[in-house]
Amino acid sequence: MKFNYDKKTLIITFIITILMLFVGIKFFKSFEISKGFWKYLSLFFSLFIIFALILSYLFSPERVILGDKLIIYRIISKVYIDYSKIKEILSADAKELAYSSTKLFGNSGVFGYYGKFQSNKLGIYYLYTRRISGNYVILKTIDKTYVLAPNDVDLFMKNLREKCNL
Repeated sequence: MKFNYDKKTLIITFIITILMLFVGIKFFKSFEISKGFWKYLSLFFSLFIIFALILSYLFSPERVILGDKLIIYRIISKVYIDYSKIKEILSADAKELAYSSTKLFGNSGVFGYYGKFQSNKLGIYYLYTRRISGNYVILKTIDKTYVLAPNDVDLFMKNLREKCNL
């Protein structure tokens, strides 16, 4: 099942991408006129900005696959979850969870929402979504909690419960 962007995520991604490219170009132009240390510092920042944008896209969750294992598909660093480790499957309102959570390490809006987060309700959890609206699926495993946002939450939960025998 695919993860689609919502309007807010698209707007955030567009604005941040344009701003970062603008700043990156300014740093690169500064590289041409600067001398010594400042020349290399401006080059470093322009490359850093481009690298950060590319990584944000590459780590963004694209879809979830229910195969031999549950696979959270990203261009790099796919996440595999064994069905036997899933102990509980829940649904939660995306906005309620998002506004009650703190980001520990991750991305909040550019090409999606993903990374390590914490909330009073779930404790530490790993978020893999491309939207901040609708409902999320919460997967509690033996050792971690995952939050996903497939397009059709009810169908996904039904199919996942069949795979997990829950």
